[in-house]
Amino acid sequence: GGALMQINVARRYGLALFELADERNVLEKIADDIGVIESVLSRIPELVKNFSNPAIKTSKLYNILEKAFRPVVHQITWEFLKVLVNQKRLYTLKIIPRIFHKLYNDHCGIVDVTIECVYQLSNDEKTVIIRKLEEITEKKVHLDFQLNTQLLAGFKLYIGEKLMDCSIAGKLQRLRNRMLAA
Repeated sequence: GGALMQINVARRYGLALFELADERNVLEKIADDIGVIESVLSRIPELVKNFSNPAIKTSKLYNILEKAFRPVVHQITWEFLKVLVNQKRLYTLKIIPRIFHKLYNDHCGIVDVTIECVYQLSNDEKTVIIRKLEEITEKKVHLDFQLNTQLLAGFKLYIGEKLMDCSIAGKLQRLRNRMLAA
């Protein structure tokens, strides 16, 4: 199917897993599992190729998943992976983490913020920025810092997937300058 269909299928599965995890009070554990799965898949891209290859037998996929994930994930996550294999939907596993992560963040009132910056921020600077962003967004901020020496403007700020306009970035820049002057 096309990319959009794949995303819709992935969304259905992601939501089903999220609701089940919530119902059983294991949301945090399942969110951790999804993080583990995501990092394994990003380190071993061949795995994902296998997932969408119709020539590979279900039993082989099952064995791969069992070795990779069964020892480390919750029973619910494991059952979920088995369902994906049996229903030939394993290809959605590369999209599901993003979907699950968003559902989890919305549920917990968390927002992911990425700052790309030309210089390394100190922990104090990060703390002040997080506090400021929590005031602005009225959510709990998870900050991901990335050094990018190629930037012309000093830094870029993403809230979720959105690049924020420079007025917020400018405010934070001025804030940093004041901190350095203090």
